Amino acid sequence: MKLYLNKMRENSKEIFIAIMYFFRQTGQFLTKSKSTTLGGNLDPFFLVAPLEIWDRIKKRKITVRFIGIFVPIIIYTIIQILALEKIIISKTIINVIKICICILVMIYVKNHISEIDIYKITKILSIGMAVFAIISLILRDNNVLWRFNDTINKYTTTRLQLFYLEPSELGFHVAILIIIQLSFLFTIKNKKDKKICIIYIGINTIILYMARPFGAIVILTISVLAMLIRNLFKQFTKEKMLLGILIGSILIVAVIFMYTNKSPIVMRMIDTINGNDSSNKYRVNLSLKVLERSFNDYHYLGCGFGNLNSSSFKENYTDLGITEVLANSYIYYIIEGGIFAIVTLTILVIYLIKYTFKEYSMMKIGLLIFLVAYQIFGGHFTSGLTWALYGIIISDCNENHSFIKKEEV
Repeated sequence: MKLYLNKMRENSKEIFIAIMYFFRQTGQFLTKSKSTTLGGNLDPFFLVAPLEIWDRIKKRKITVRFIGIFVPIIIYTIIQILALEKIIISKTIINVIKICICILVMIYVKNHISEIDIYKITKILSIGMAVFAIISLILRDNNVLWRFNDTINKYTTTRLQLFYLEPSELGFHVAILIIIQLSFLFTIKNKKDKKICIIYIGINTIILYMARPFGAIVILTISVLAMLIRNLFKQFTKEKMLLGILIGSILIVAVIFMYTNKSPIVMRMIDTINGNDSSNKYRVNLSLKVLERSFNDYHYLGCGFGNLNSSSFKENYTDLGITEVLANSYIYYIIEGGIFAIVTLTILVIYLIKYTFKEYSMMKIGLLIFLVAYQIFGGHFTSGLTWALYGIIISDCNENHSFIKKEEV
């Protein structure tokens, strides 16, 4: 018992982060009327931001460069408040604070990620996912663990969502685990640990299929292929080539099997190509139309941070078909921030690309492609988790060192 408690204490950081990750959107259960708002905004990863402030105060590292990161957005916000007529100032201030918090999360993770075992976190999460997937199969009528009568995905009306806001959110979280575990699969040398890693990937792949998030599956597939190609050409070995061929073959066989059996995922892909998928039409087509018109309407300043979801903004674009919040992270940010958003978003993506290719890392390549593509077609710009993952990308750590114990390599 004592040995077990000591092990729990030793892994306390990883267990705590895994719990935050798994129950990240349970704020939705605090109220029925505002479940989506609380589930999306009460992000436990925001708690990392005060740690960065405290860390800098304690070490007296609040430099001009650090403050300079936040000054431009504050100045631009003031310009928006003064220049725009129908701007809701309270929404703007809240949104800007959230953006600043996200930046702090990224910086803190960048500086402290080497203090935790990220692979161990994915192992804990995979076990948790497996346990609750089994519970979900037993409780097939539970409307917390499952989404029923899904009007968006007409081919699969019942989808697993666990404790997340929707199946697509479960898909996002599981896809991240698969990317990280796949990168470690090529790093681990111990055959037993390699087999265990494959089991974890298998568990998460099954859960991904149970959720059937079309966007996450397609973007994950592209990310995995990029990881395999990069790995094969960067550090060519016979073993890696065989492993890459095996994974690639499994993907091809899976696609052929789904096509011949008219899988809901393949059917949605066909609908998307033909322009008949309502979800993707709303996410992409409508977002681009609103962006094009609003960019001119607001004289390139944007409609104001936090104001895209206001009733006054929606009323101006009801003729385009806007009915609810636009589920498109980067376009959402650009509509609200105008030319400033384009510049800062370009800087962010360039910064991420720079650190991704600074040194070889399958994990960073996979995370970069998945996160950027996912944010283009959906996601939430002020997601604490997303910015924490940005922090991993721009850190000096990767799956080749710092994250994994010596006996496992």
